[in-house]
Amino acid sequence: MKHTSRNQRHRSPDPGSNLTVRAAAPADAAALTRLAQRDSAHPPHAVAMLVAEVDGELRAAVPLLGGAAIADPFHRTSELVTILEARAQQLADAAAPHTVRRGRRIAAQDVATLAAAPGGREVLRDDYDLDDAQIDDAVRWWDTVRAFER
Repeated sequence: MKHTSRNQRHRSPDPGSNLTVRAAAPADAAALTRLAQRDSAHPPHAVAMLVAEVDGELRAAVPLLGGAAIADPFHRTSELVTILEARAQQLADAAAPHTVRRGRRIAAQDVATLAAAPGGREVLRDDYDLDDAQIDDAVRWWDTVRAFER
């Protein structure tokens, strides 16, 4: 029997491993269910998730709009969960209502709805002082959230 030191058993993943952080897609449903089973967690139900893959293998996932992470207990995943939670927070911060110089705030969902309406972009530019890049970012974010909720 080979003796393994504590440091060898609990070291971080191979630095040569490929880490991918991305939004979960409908094709990930089975892998997310398996991951939840390994973690003794409830499988996620039609919620937007961020996932972490190591060398193409799904290892961890967090709900984009908050909630408990699920992670593979047979691999070191605490760092992955931390990365996913940080990225989810970045996305939430980017989608948070914009504070503008006129003191008005508007949620990303409302930006997307108004941008789709005739004359809506002009209202967003004139009344909320948003530029086209901010409007486009809010529309993309809201479209992504809606896609995961289906």
